[in-house]
Amino acid sequence: MKPAPTIPEILLDEDLPAELLRDYFNLRNPQTLPYFSGAKFETLGHRWDQASTTNKITPEDLLAVSCLAVNIPGRAAINILEEQKKDITKLLEQIPDTSLTLWDARESDIDTSSAMNNLWNLLNSNHNMGPTTISKLMARKRPNLIPIFDSVVSSALDLKKSTNHWTTMRDLMVTSVEGELLHIRLQRLVDKIELDYVTPLRAFDVIVWYFKNPRLNKRRHEEGLTLASERPIG
Repeated sequence: MKPAPTIPEILLDEDLPAELLRDYFNLRNPQTLPYFSGAKFETLGHRWDQASTTNKITPEDLLAVSCLAVNIPGRAAINILEEQKKDITKLLEQIPDTSLTLWDARESDIDTSSAMNNLWNLLNSNHNMGPTTISKLMARKRPNLIPIFDSVVSSALDLKKSTNHWTTMRDLMVTSVEGELLHIRLQRLVDKIELDYVTPLRAFDVIVWYFKNPRLNKRRHEEGLTLASERPIG
């Protein structure tokens, strides 16, 4: 029997994950520009779940990806929006239910012959489209199903490359945290702060990335976003 994956320590905390989400999505000062451009990833141009755009990649989707600190090269953008447009739509149409989650998906929805894997390969055929950029673009289209992959997340999950990322994340989402499945715990956090367009997978990405990114340690402490073990005694 395969052992349950190790849950990043931040997700064992009861209060800090919600505070990280609040800060990331600019819920404290919604009238100001967000500190993190990623706060607009789900909504820039149009919400990711807008019915008229769910089965195609739009220019707004490409711009949204730039909010997560990656850029899609011009040649790749042309291919995606023009040359590959019909093929991309056909593949997205094979998983029309945008609410399908990674933990409820059938093996055929994510295996090497699946539409999502074929979409990954199609996008990967473009020059300078690596795993991080591809995962972010696909997560904009199917954020309940496709997790974001980057160096911070891969380090937190002890993954050397993106090959096993989907299955690792699926196993993680159904791992129990104090008697509660992780995806339920994450959904509860999202509901608590009233972010109806943010999925558990995206919440995982934000929380782990924010907490584990060494560049953000100073900001976390300045904002008081610390674990109990990090706070001064007395």
